[in-house]
Amino acid sequence: MEGADPMEYATQADIQFLDELGMTVIRVALHWHYFQTSLGYELIDRYLAWCESTGIYAIIDMQVVPPDEEFGQNRIWGDPAAQQQYLDLWTAIAARYADNPVVAGYDLYNEPGPHDPVQWWDLAARAVTAVRSVDTNHIIFVENIYKDLFQLLDDPNIVYSYHDYTPLVVTHAGANWDTDSPIPDDYAYPGPALEGIEWVDWSPDAAEFTGSTTDCLSLWASLGP
Repeated sequence: MEGADPMEYATQADIQFLDELGMTVIRVALHWHYFQTSLGYELIDRYLAWCESTGIYAIIDMQVVPPDEEFGQNRIWGDPAAQQQYLDLWTAIAARYADNPVVAGYDLYNEPGPHDPVQWWDLAARAVTAVRSVDTNHIIFVENIYKDLFQLLDDPNIVYSYHDYTPLVVTHAGANWDTDSPIPDDYAYPGPALEGIEWVDWSPDAAEFTGSTTDCLSLWASLGP
């Protein structure tokens, strides 16, 4: 979905389209404000019903956490009350969907941006504990901080997730915050030369970046807990 805004509501047609593309799992992107009313659970229930009808699994994904108004404000780190609100919210969500077979798991925080990595890994550990207090069934997805290594958390059913957007001008073509890009939104990658440059040459570090991450994860897995 080109230029998709995670805060815009998807439709059943969107889910069916993803199914036709062969997708088997999606993230249901949520804003903590949705849970100030019944809207948050109404959205999740709606998406889960649509996913169930197509056989797609859903990851419940917190895109914006308290007390932020929009993604990336990162005000939670200096706000103990907001951190507790975040933990309480995950406890409530996990309790509600603990036995739902359509749910693949919970993505605790999309692209966290703490001032110090310790802040995120401390909060992540507390969030894992909160979820596991009510749900021992589902996978917990934990994302790393941009270009930072992962820290092992004490749980056997965690997926450690990282985002690689190289080349950004292609992976985020059409994004509503990238209106100044000189690259056409519908340009294919890899594709023919544009202004004499092959797209595959626009990201010479992509393979190295991905390879180094894979090496780190392989070494980490070999060492065990």
